[in-house]
Amino acid sequence: MADNVVPFARPKPRMPERTRRAPLLREALGEVLREERHRQARTLKDVAKDAGVSTPYLSEIERGRKEPSSECIAAVGDALGLRLVDVVSRVERRLGGYDAVLLAA
Repeated sequence: MADNVVPFARPKPRMPERTRRAPLLREALGEVLREERHRQARTLKDVAKDAGVSTPYLSEIERGRKEPSSECIAAVGDALGLRLVDVVSRVERRLGGYDAVLLAA
């Protein structure tokens, strides 16, 4: 009887799909500021000078490495011609849009 036994192929265990995590607030903020700076074809140095922050600090904000104060966000936004409410609104849309993509998936 053992000669008649045919082993069943076992399916390989499925690995959970890698899902992108939602961006952190500081990452979304950095993306918004960098996109606007690029849209205006301005340099980090130029915007940092107008905002009264150092160029390396603005770079870290844009890369999502720093959690700037609301005063700093307002200063950078002002240097880009954006009100604080405009910056926050763009960040909110970016974060909210991420949830919509996840729900649609």
